[in-house]
This record gives sequence, C-alpha cells and structure tokens, in this order.
Amino acid sequence: MAKSIKKVLIIDNGAYTIKAGFSSDSNPIIIPNCVTKVKSERRRPFIGDQLEECKDYSGLYYILPFTKGYIINWDTQRQVWDYVFRVKLKLPTDNKNRFSEIGLIITEPLFNFKQIRENMIDFLFGEYGFGSILITNAPQLAAFNYFYKQNYTKHQNMQTNKRFKSMLSTTNKEMACLVVDSGFSFTHIVPFIEGNKLLTHAKRINVGGKLLTNHLKEVISYRQLNVLDETYVVNQMKEDCCFVSTNYWADLEIASKKLSPINTINRYYVLPDYIMFKRGFIYDKTKHNDIVNFEEHQRIRMNNERFQIPELLFNPGDALINQVGISHCIYDVVSQFNPKYTVDTTSNNIDNVVTSIRERPDNLKDIDSDEDESDVTENEDEEKLDNSNDNDSKKNGINSETKDDSAKQNGEDHHIENGLPTYQDLNIQSHLYNNILLIGGNCNFPNFQERITNDIRTNVRDMLHVRVEKPSDPITYPWFGGQKICNVNEKGDCVGNISDSLYFKFAITRKEYDSKGLVYCNDKLANYQLPSFI
Repeated sequence: MAKSIKKVLIIDNGAYTIKAGFSSDSNPIIIPNCVTKVKSERRRPFIGDQLEECKDYSGLYYILPFTKGYIINWDTQRQVWDYVFRVKLKLPTDNKNRFSEIGLIITEPLFNFKQIRENMIDFLFGEYGFGSILITNAPQLAAFNYFYKQNYTKHQNMQTNKRFKSMLSTTNKEMACLVVDSGFSFTHIVPFIEGNKLLTHAKRINVGGKLLTNHLKEVISYRQLNVLDETYVVNQMKEDCCFVSTNYWADLEIASKKLSPINTINRYYVLPDYIMFKRGFIYDKTKHNDIVNFEEHQRIRMNNERFQIPELLFNPGDALINQVGISHCIYDVVSQFNPKYTVDTTSNNIDNVVTSIRERPDNLKDIDSDEDESDVTENEDEEKLDNSNDNDSKKNGINSETKDDSAKQNGEDHHIENGLPTYQDLNIQSHLYNNILLIGGNCNFPNFQERITNDIRTNVRDMLHVRVEKPSDPITYPWFGGQKICNVNEKGDCVGNISDSLYFKFAITRKEYDSKGLVYCNDKLANYQLPSFI
C-alpha cells in the first residue's frame, strides 16, 4: 500500500479556515471552512474562498460545519471538502473516481469524540476512497515541528561529532514543549514531554476568535450602530483594530480621555460602502488625504473596545465565563507537574499517559490520637501482606533496587515505581516555561506574545527562564509539521521516497479499514505518539 501512494495531502481542518496542500508544496492554500450566503444573492451559496466573487458583503451569514469546536454539519463539510479536493487542488482520481493513490493527513479538534472520529474515517474512506489516512491534531503537529527544529535541524551540521551526539542524547531527554493553541472556538494549552502528548495535564478555555467577534458585535450594537447581522465586517474590524494590552489599567486611563492628542488609542474605522471601498479601514489623515468628505462616510469609533475585546482571552470572566485566562491557565498546567512524574510508555491509552506522584509520609498520626484495636490489626495485616509480597518478589528474582541499578547501568535517568518509569527531573517545570509555543489565529493580535511573557514572568520565580516563541505565521505552523512527517523517517533523516517516511508508520490503510474494521482504525489513530527524535 505504501508503494501505491504517490502523494500525501496535508489538511489542517480548522473551524475557521482550511490549510491544505501536498507535502511537496512550499506553502499551503488557506480557504475559509464555511458556506456563506448573502442577502443580495440569496440563490447562490459561496463555498470557501468563492466569497471573493461577491460584490456586497452586507447581511452575510455563515453556514459552518463546526459547532462549538466539533464537526456536526457533515453536509456542509462535504461541500467544502469537495470544493478543496476537486476544484482547488484538482486531486487525480483512479478509474472509480476515488483518491486511492493519495495519502491524507487531516487534523481534528483536541479531545474529539470517538463517534466523530469514526464518522470521519468512514467518510474519508467510503466517500472519497483515500489510500491511507492519518488523523491528528494541530498542537501535536506544531509540537512535532518544534521538536524537529530544536533537536535535529539546529545541529544537523554537527552530527559527525561523536561527543556532540552524546551531549545531544542527554539534553534531548530534558526537552519539553507547551503548546498554546488559540483558535476559532477554543484555546488549548497542551504539554508535550519527550514527544508524548499529555492530555491528562491539558486544559481548554472556552474562548476563541468566534466569541471575540460576537462580543464586539454586541458592544458596538449597544453603543453606536446595529451590526448584529454584519459578522463578516465586524470580524475584519477586529483583525484591523484590536490589540492586546500589556498594561490594561494604563490603557484604560488613556482611553478615558476625550482629547485626541492625549488619547492615542482612539481610532475611526470606516465601514465599506461596496462602491468605493470593498473592505473597511482605519482612517488616517496622512494616508487617506484623498478622502475629501470624511464626515459623509459611515464610520465606527473604536476606543477602549480595541483592547477590551482581546482581554477576554486573559480574563474570560468579563464575558461571564467562569474560567481562568490563558496566562493563569499556563501557570496552572505547569504547576501540575510534580518533580516526580510517570510516563506510561507501555500503555496505548493516551488518557493514562501521565500519573502525578505526590509523596507523603506513611503511618502519620497525632500523638494524642486514640486508635481502635481494629485499625491496629488491619495495619498489622497490611504489613504482613507487604512483607509476604516482598518475599515472593525476592524469590522470583524481582527487586526494585536491581531494577534501579540496571536502569542506571543502561544510562537511564529513571526507576520503576508502580510498574511505570518515574523520571527524576527536578527541572521539568523550567523546561516547559522555556519552550512555550504559540499557534492559532488569535496569536496574530499585536502584543499577544509580550502579554503572555509579562504575565508569566510576574508569577514565576526569578531563577526560571521564560521563553515564549511565536512563529512567523502561527496559522500555518502546524501544517508544516505535517509536511515534516512526510519528509523524514523515524531517525529524523530526510527521505526522498514517501514510502520510507514516518507517515506510513502511524497511518491506517484502506486494507486495514476493510479487514480489521472501524474500531481498530479508531484505536490506532487515537493512541499513537509522534517521536521527538530522542
């Protein structure tokens, strides 16, 4: 099956946009993941980027395949996929009009439901007939891209040095990554350690770009002009005007001033009239000196709304959402990591990958406390059972001390506790703070990276280094992670033939789908972990 696959298609199937392209392409194409209709042209639906052909965006409304972050409307999703596969990418088909010679990498939401994943597998194999499929999520692709750049590409010219190879093997065991994915529906904070996605420590905030746009519509409609039906225009207004405040109360004091020289935040956003201007813009006297009668144009005053709308990402309580913001959630996720933690490498269930261990003294009791005789006898019976188990383990040649010694002899920095490897890394929190990765459309707000850095820096000890990295394009960064899966093997070496790549180690084929069934395919896709080239 690997030899029959000629191309691999990578699709980051987001709730707002689809990033699609072949593994050999330099950049993906970005298409809105929706079907839109306009009042002026009610008979014609606009699929994806066909909206650019529309002449009047007033009264536009969306038909979205995603509801609260999950695919619910499969008919709409099918229309968008048909448009992407057959019109935009022009995928070659076989004699049965199916894509049997094409492999697929497609993303799903984090914490996706089992029924939705099974429906997606059945849909992609049964409806489109792809040769192989790998279903993953955007944070995992972004972490894979990040680990690859940090652990391999950065030192690819020094691989011949044996001494450096030994240093690389030791430092990579300490590598960790904390992915902050702030997208259309949700904001997820997901930790990755040694390539493992730790869903037990991941957190979700129910604030995304959709909520910000809807909140801005309500604020403007209450204060100035009714724009409840102008989702498209208000979303552009949010992208053009809004920014993240690094000093909220100081900016609020500036915004309260009425005089324009003192109030440096106040802006006027000129709405499109679809005759002279097809897209709205922020009015500037120097740039738009050709506009003679500025007062005649319909405009909206953007003052404190510019920074109060993105502030919902850091204080969801302002929109009556009983959750903490991104900065506090990052601190909470990292604080969950005890210096002793376990990584279950034998189990295939990702939900049980990590189990935190909190040491506590045994047999603690107050000096003046009275114990019943029954409690004493129960404790004695438990001690007898423990001693008998220890004796049995010694007879069978099983000893925890010998396991620790063997682990140390093999160069491993962990011992076995409760059947799981326990890593003695006292700096695990510092590694997470030092590798915070920002992806998603909301990361494009100005000062987003600086705000997270400042917030975490004030809550973290001075000895810990905080480094927040935002890629040049946070929206397409996960797509390039999928591209690297198709271009490298298990060791991280670049391969020329797709059949030798890492993709076929985790993907499910049409043969597996037909012979082993849907449940097997779902379990295989739900329980894999991408390597971090350790």
